[in-house]
Formats: sequence, structure tokens, C-alpha cells
Amino acid sequence: MKLKVVLLSSLFALGLAACSSPVEKLVYRIDVPQGNYLDDAVVEKLQKGMTQEQVQYLLGTPLVVDPFNPSNWVYVQRIQKGHQKPLEKKLVVHFNQKRVVESFDFSPELRQVDVKEVEKPELVEEVKAAENPGSAESESKSWWQFWK
Repeated sequence: MKLKVVLLSSLFALGLAACSSPVEKLVYRIDVPQGNYLDDAVVEKLQKGMTQEQVQYLLGTPLVVDPFNPSNWVYVQRIQKGHQKPLEKKLVVHFNQKRVVESFDFSPELRQVDVKEVEKPELVEEVKAAENPGSAESESKSWWQFWK
């Protein structure tokens, strides 16, 4: 009788201990990448003055466009390898009213990245000025100040 009690209690204790043992790490888990692929080399190509279309071509569609400020695009990459803690990278791109890149923050600690200015060829600006001779004046005026 005592042998049955000892045997049952030891089986119960073994079964309870098996639930919290490292046996779960013996089960294979696949690597799970989610979100946008953010590579440091690609982020270095991001420059101040790029349009939204150029940023989307370079980095892809943003995971989140801030609903309160649509000029902020958020790119998130999350990778969970097996039983390790997930690694998360985050890139926030800030656009100005002209829809060009003003600045951007890159994680893991969301440090401010040095933003390089996009070189604009002077020839293109001269061609635009030749096509629209009054465009320099119209850019300085607002749309509702047409009488000035």
C-alpha cells in the first residue's frame, strides 16, 4: 500500500515537473521574420530630399502610416529565431509638407541618423524655369493670393 502511494506521488511529481522542464526547447521552432526588411546598407541610402515615391521604392510599403500625422512613415522588422527573444528594428521617416524626407530615426535605440542632402542637378531646375517662366513668382505666393 505504501509502495503504491510512493509510486503514485512520484509519478505525479514527475509529471508536474515535466510541464516546466526545458523539454519545450527540444521542440523545433522556425525563425519568424515579420514586417519590413531593414538592412543597414539600405537605410544608409536613404537621404534628405527624397520623395515619398523614392522612399517607397527603396524601402517598400511602410508597415504603419501614422494616422494622426500622415507625414510619418514607420517601418518595423521583427525577427524571432527559435526560442530566443525577438529582435526588433524600427525606422521612422519624417516628411515635410512638400512630401520629401526631412529626417528619420533608426532603431534599436531610435538614434538620429545623419541625413545626407540629395544632390539636385542644376540642369533640371533650369529646364523647369525655362518651361514655366513665372513659376518662381508663383512659388512665393500662396494659391489664394492670386491678385497680388
